[in-house]
Amino acid sequence: MQISLHIGPHKTGTTSIQTFLLDRYGGSGPRSIWYPAPTDRGPGHSRLALDHIRGGRLLENLVAVADAAGVRHLILSSEDFSFADAGALNRLCFLSKHDVRLLVTINSPQYRIPSLWQEMVKHGSTKSLAEAIDQIFGMPGMRPDFVSSFASGLNPKEVAIIHVSRSEPRSALIENFCLSIELIDNNYRQKEMNESFGYLEVELIRKLNLTMSELKLGNDTKRSIRALYSSNMRSNEWRKIVNKIGIHIDDDYIERAERLSELIYSDIESVTKMFETRVLGERGALFEGGQHKKHQALAGES
Repeated sequence: MQISLHIGPHKTGTTSIQTFLLDRYGGSGPRSIWYPAPTDRGPGHSRLALDHIRGGRLLENLVAVADAAGVRHLILSSEDFSFADAGALNRLCFLSKHDVRLLVTINSPQYRIPSLWQEMVKHGSTKSLAEAIDQIFGMPGMRPDFVSSFASGLNPKEVAIIHVSRSEPRSALIENFCLSIELIDNNYRQKEMNESFGYLEVELIRKLNLTMSELKLGNDTKRSIRALYSSNMRSNEWRKIVNKIGIHIDDDYIERAERLSELIYSDIESVTKMFETRVLGERGALFEGGQHKKHQALAGES
């Protein structure tokens, strides 16, 4: 059985991929090509990933069910797999009897930082971007050796690195993902995805989080109020009267992000020498938004 394990990380086009997989290959029960329908919110397998990291056996049991049912290709995807430590990676040894492919989507850290901050605020954070920046750089998926450390721990038969560019349509990402796991799919239809918030919306929700914390509201109440505000901010009426303002990071953080891009680039190069590796998409996507000639030159490499 082939197992394709997509580990994200966060904010690299994962929701688009998961939504496609669920629509095209999703099901509650095994099938020849099977993307198990998630039992929690969202299109990805967060519950499976987090349970495994905590020492549970949901993932192991699912793989056993798929194997017993004769599934030819099992596809799993969750950004939360990126949180796996050495112990969790060691416990993935039960996958070794299968044909395991490790899939990593990657993009420019400079573009990922605002998206990660936005996600933190949407889940209740009260930190400004400047206050959250070190926490963001410390996230597992932002580690410069993220790809090699995960590949070395899992020891897959093949690694696929999919570069995600802002300049390409979502269909290109889906096409590259399908190519990476040898799927031929001509039925992709782009679905409407929730548009990211601008700076004003994120700041309003952050201030809301601060107020709700001061009032000592319960978590369920906080989530309900945030959902109501978010729904209003996604409405056509809101967008008609409020222009979207981009989220930008300070020059010091841009330089830090560019250095990280270089380190990630080198790390991926090392992976290609250690493992059978497919690299899809424009490698220059890692340097999108770069300010300096050195980075612009790197971005032009094929």
